[in-house]
Amino acid sequence: MAWDDSNVSGEHEQWFREHDPVLGYARKLLAAGDVTQDELTEIDARARERIAEARQFALDSPRPTPESALDNVFA
Repeated sequence: MAWDDSNVSGEHEQWFREHDPVLGYARKLLAAGDVTQDELTEIDARARERIAEARQFALDSPRPTPESALDNVFA
């Protein structure tokens, strides 16, 4: 989360700490008092839940057929 980057490590650590636009915006909202840490935590939890649901939907869905490879592709 924006106020706790202690679990960030590895190759992209510096970029994450200094340039991630979502976290930068969350930090600005916190600093300005426009949102509380609890509100951001709630937003983060809802987003993670939606991502988990979308992931499960994708895993549960049948694989596309080879014939549909170019469906909805604009050339």
